[in-house]
Amino acid sequence: MIRLILHEVKKLAQALRQICIIQELRTRLYNNLKYILIFLLGTHVLLPGIDPGRVLGLADDLNQKLTNIFSVGGYHIFSLFGTGISPYITASIVIHILTLLFPYFQRIKQEGQYGKNQLNQYTRLLALGLCLFWSYINVNEITRNKDILLIERYAFMGLTTCLYLTGTMACIWLSDQVTNKGIGNGTSILIMTSILSRLPASLHQEWKNCLQSRGVTFFIAELIAILFIILVLVLVTQATRRIPLQYVRQVIREKDALIRGKHHYLPLKMNTAGVMPIIAAQVFMQAPVWLSRFIPKLQESFFTKPLSWKYNLVFSALILLISFVYTGLVMNTTEMSSSLKRSGAFIPGLKPGTATARYISKVLNRITLPGSLFIATVAALPALASQAGITDGFCRFCGGPSLLILVGVVLEIIQQIQGYLLIRHYDRMMKSYKLRSDRMD
Repeated sequence: MIRLILHEVKKLAQALRQICIIQELRTRLYNNLKYILIFLLGTHVLLPGIDPGRVLGLADDLNQKLTNIFSVGGYHIFSLFGTGISPYITASIVIHILTLLFPYFQRIKQEGQYGKNQLNQYTRLLALGLCLFWSYINVNEITRNKDILLIERYAFMGLTTCLYLTGTMACIWLSDQVTNKGIGNGTSILIMTSILSRLPASLHQEWKNCLQSRGVTFFIAELIAILFIILVLVLVTQATRRIPLQYVRQVIREKDALIRGKHHYLPLKMNTAGVMPIIAAQVFMQAPVWLSRFIPKLQESFFTKPLSWKYNLVFSALILLISFVYTGLVMNTTEMSSSLKRSGAFIPGLKPGTATARYISKVLNRITLPGSLFIATVAALPALASQAGITDGFCRFCGGPSLLILVGVVLEIIQQIQGYLLIRHYDRMMKSYKLRSDRMD
C-alpha cells in the first residue's frame, strides 16, 4: 500500500515537472491564475453608498437567502460582482434549449462562425435582461435595511443597478479571456472559483459546530463521506456504454489474403446531460420563489422551503424528466443511425436504419435512468445533510450543483493538461526519430 502511494506521488511529481517545462502550458496556467485573482478582487469590492461597519451581520443572511434563488451561488451581494456570471449562464442554457427546439435557431446554429456570433449576441442580450431582473431583487433586499445606506434610496438603486450590469459584463469578459488564453472553459472556472471561495469559511463553521456538539470524529467522517461521493461522481461522469461497431467488409487482394475492416465502438455516456438537468430543474423550482415577491400567497408554498420533502420530491422528478428530454434532444438516434449508414458502419446483428436507431434509443434509455437517478440523489444530498444537523454553508459541498460543477471542471482541466503532455511526448518522439534518421543518412 505504501509502495503504491509512493508510486502515485512520484508520477504526480513528474507530471508537475513536465507542466513547468512546457512554456505554452505554463503561460496558460498563469493566465488562469491572473484572471481568477481579478475575479476574486471584484467579489470583494464593496458597493458605494453602503456603511461597511453594518454590513457584516446582514451579509450572511442575505447571501444565504439569495443563493437559494439563483441557480449558482457564491457571490457577495454587497460586492461589484453581486450578480456575477449567473445571468450569462442562465441565458446560455435558454439559448441552447431554443436551438434544440425551434428551427429558426437551428438554422442560425448551422451557419458556421456567423451563426455562432449571432447566438452569442442573443445570449449576451438575454444575460443583460436577466441581470436587470436579478439586480432589482438584490437592490430591493438591500434597501429594505435603510440603516446601512449612506445615500438616498433611489440614487443607490440606480447606481447599484448600473454597477451590477458592469460587473456582469466584466465577468463575461473575464470568462472569454480564460477560455481563449487559459486552460478550460472560462465560465465554468469562474463558477468553480466562486464556489471554492466559500469553502474555507464553511469548513471553519462546520469545524466549530462539530467541536461544540458531535466531536472531531464526526467531522472526519463528514470529510470521508464527501470524498466517497466525489469518487462515485467521477466514476459516473466518466462511465460510458460502448456499442460495438463493424464497418462494411473490405476485400483487399494483397498476396491473395482477405483483410477485414477494423472494429470500432460507439461510446454513449451514462450521464449524457451532465449538470444541465439539475440547473434547469432549479430554474423551474425557483420561478415560484421569484413570483412570491409579487404574489404573497406563494410565500407559504413548499417551493420556498428547499429542505422539505415535497420540494425535494418534485425537484428529483423534474431532474429525471429533464434528463430524458435533454438526452433525447441532444442524442438524435435517427440521425446517428443515418450517419453510421453513410460511413459504412453497422451494429453486428442489426439492420442499418430503423432497427439500429431503435436499439441505440433503447440503450440510451437504460443507461440514462441510473445516471439521472444518481444526479437526483446528489441534488437531494444537501437537504439530507441539513436534516442531519450539518451547517447550511457546508451542506452545499455535500452535493447539489456545486459538487457536480466542481468535479466536471476539474476533470475538464485535467484532460486538457493531459492533452498538452501527450503532444509534448509525441514531439519528443518525432525529434528523436528525426535525429536517428539523420545519423543513418
